[in-house]
Amino acid sequence: IENTADLICDDNFFTGYVLVTYPSAGTTTTFTYNTFDGYNDQVAANLTALIELRAFNDNAAALLQGNEFINYKNIGLFSSASRNITVLENEFSPSDSATEFISIYANTKLFTAGTQNTNYSNQIDIKGNIFNAGLDSMGAAIVFGDHYGVTSPAFEDTITVGGPNAADKNIFDTNYKYYIVLDTLSGPSNG
Repeated sequence: IENTADLICDDNFFTGYVLVTYPSAGTTTTFTYNTFDGYNDQVAANLTALIELRAFNDNAAALLQGNEFINYKNIGLFSSASRNITVLENEFSPSDSATEFISIYANTKLFTAGTQNTNYSNQIDIKGNIFNAGLDSMGAAIVFGDHYGVTSPAFEDTITVGGPNAADKNIFDTNYKYYIVLDTLSGPSNG
């Protein structure tokens, strides 16, 4: 969807891929206490992500709080070329057989080829979440991918993972291969 007003999704069950894209300036998208489900390994393997927030700019914002992300094999939450994203008190549980998975992927590049405008940057707060692992010693909890190349650095705003208060702390299963990955690949957006 491309929303032109505030959007509130509370206590729903989503199976498959949810995309919220290019919201109008000043709007807020809120997902609270929902379940995002990859359904089964066959379906989940064909889903880019359970939810993608794409191009939240111009003072648009998103809050994801108290949600469950389950049975994914690729990406749980994909924040693409967005800012003002708050990920608070969610639980991420990939498929038990997931290997090359990412629970939260904040990327400055949209899934398109070619050079993009220079007004995209990322800003995301990740606090109080629980990151469960898939297959032992595989996958990543959080990945920051800076693939923009034109805006340097593309993550021009604050990125917050955790915080000083107990409620801000994220909990990472020790069976992850990586807790946080910082990707410094640069170049054109189709690189």
